[in-house]
Amino acid sequence: MKKIETLISLICLADLNTWRCTHRHVLEHIDAENYQAIVPKNDLAAFRAITDRRFDVLCEDDYISQNNRTYIENRLPDSMKFRAGWYLQQFVKLSAARQGSANAVNLIWDADNMPTRDLTFLDDGIIRLYRGSEHHVEYFDTIRKIMRMEKTSDHSFIAQCFATKKTWVNGLIDHIEETMESPWIQAIMDSIPGLDACEFSEYETLGTFISQHHAAEYEINRAKWDRRGSLKWGDPNLLSKRTLRKLSRVYDFVSFEKDNRKWPLHKRLFRDLKLELIDQKNRLVPQSGTDKQR
Repeated sequence: MKKIETLISLICLADLNTWRCTHRHVLEHIDAENYQAIVPKNDLAAFRAITDRRFDVLCEDDYISQNNRTYIENRLPDSMKFRAGWYLQQFVKLSAARQGSANAVNLIWDADNMPTRDLTFLDDGIIRLYRGSEHHVEYFDTIRKIMRMEKTSDHSFIAQCFATKKTWVNGLIDHIEETMESPWIQAIMDSIPGLDACEFSEYETLGTFISQHHAAEYEINRAKWDRRGSLKWGDPNLLSKRTLRKLSRVYDFVSFEKDNRKWPLHKRLFRDLKLELIDQKNRLVPQSGTDKQR
């Protein structure tokens, strides 16, 4: 079975503590030929010091030019310039996903995302994508402008990771440039009004493109995952082996996004009870995690 050619994670210094834990779980549970951590230039030394040597720690400057950095910032109004880095990291992900052999399948993996069990993203040549449930209108306003496409899926493609063929990303970028008649990063930034903090999603954009051009080449994996790891369980470095085992019986992965809130005691008790009940149910009726739909 063909494996992931390159797993790509973008990180900044704020994620350093979470990365200590999550990247080791990535190495344990996701099989790839290459692993890359892409970080800001000033953060290279810090991440190289704590990252397993199987990961190449690379500079984000290798994937985006200074001209494009400047263009991103200049196109945002003063009230939204603090979001320049947020847009930049999405463009870096797409640029990095264009690397590799002609038939490469690469995996964009959010750095704060922790796999809890062995994961497979390729099945007899079909790519398996996870689904999300959010719907952000502004993302699709931008998609409509840059691609002349509407949302056709009943789910979100925002699911903390995205396995993609190199040819899909190249096709997406070619489509944007042909539609907008300008370089793709500039075309996207020119289409963003700057009225909302979030007006572009690399996952929704790529997902919308493949849903209309490559629908037979992927399927949706309906296995469970959880985005609120920090809120529910706190620091992933402090998870007990018992909790990790229970999580692995319920979720394919758990995301530990930066979140300083902490659930009150009654919610934490309910969380543990719910996890225990789901765990017991799964022991009685094993869940393969491969329930999927087109």
